[in-house]
Amino acid sequence: MKIVRPSEIMFVLALANVALMVHAVPYTVSGVSSGGYMAQQMHIAYSSTVAGAAIVAAGPYHCSMGSTARVQTACTVNPWLINLPSSVTAANNYAADGAIDPISNLNNDKVFIFSGTSDQRILQSVVQQTLNFYTELAPTINITTMFDIPANHGWVTKVEGNPCWYLGPPYVVACGVDLSGIIYSTLYGTPVAKGNFNNSNLFMFDQSDYGDVWQAGMSTRGFMYANEYCRSNPAKCPLHVNFHGCEQSYQTLGLTYIKEMGFGEWAETNLVIIMFPQAMESIENPEGCWDFWGYTGSNFEVKAGLQPTIIQNMTQNYLTIAQNLV
Repeated sequence: MKIVRPSEIMFVLALANVALMVHAVPYTVSGVSSGGYMAQQMHIAYSSTVAGAAIVAAGPYHCSMGSTARVQTACTVNPWLINLPSSVTAANNYAADGAIDPISNLNNDKVFIFSGTSDQRILQSVVQQTLNFYTELAPTINITTMFDIPANHGWVTKVEGNPCWYLGPPYVVACGVDLSGIIYSTLYGTPVAKGNFNNSNLFMFDQSDYGDVWQAGMSTRGFMYANEYCRSNPAKCPLHVNFHGCEQSYQTLGLTYIKEMGFGEWAETNLVIIMFPQAMESIENPEGCWDFWGYTGSNFEVKAGLQPTIIQNMTQNYLTIAQNLV
């Protein structure tokens, strides 16, 4: 896989950027664990462009209030410490100040929330508060939940990964349920039957073209799965962004999470492009989690946050990235 550098094709990129100044490119998001928190943060912060979200094993927006201690308690194993009114108030105040897009953009969006009954890392009662948060913040939002699968912590598949009850890397658990397919159906409608993961359709691109990844705690490597048709006709293929969880990045697992979690099989036969942004391990973030408590700064959950800004920049240039995957 060759790293794609859009900076090498300045004329095409310039044209794309002019177009994006007029029309923002919509996309959907999903993620597991810290990636579930990041998917939710992107949905709340950039609701004018994020059209739907699937949140797997993650608590509500603003759960940590910028505190590492709360990450280890309220946001994982002690829902009694979650201050839901504070989360709703924070979102409304951010919107009033222009730090995030207007809350009204969330009306009628499709949201999918999943939690396994046997999750030992982020308890189902914590994830229940994510449902409560969305319901309070945007009462007309279109929410689907799945809370009845006896899965431990991780991304759920039919057959790939560890046994359904297992807790540990790569945090992909085989529970007889194709979570990626269910999410695709929820966000995009009934898909064409899935194909097989095709290594030749998975590409690496350079995340550092879109911001200071070092300061943001992100890798230079990002990945995109796009079949041949979507690489030739990216404007006809919507973008879905999936965020890995802690201990699931390329730096930690290589391509294991991307290859086992199931989205590639659906992208192979359907008109959708999957982007897999990558966080990076550091002293402040030893497990390579996405920032939902402030290790990149106090604005981690709003549009000006280092990670949200880079991710948004990448999504708004996905047409260019996809056209030049080689």
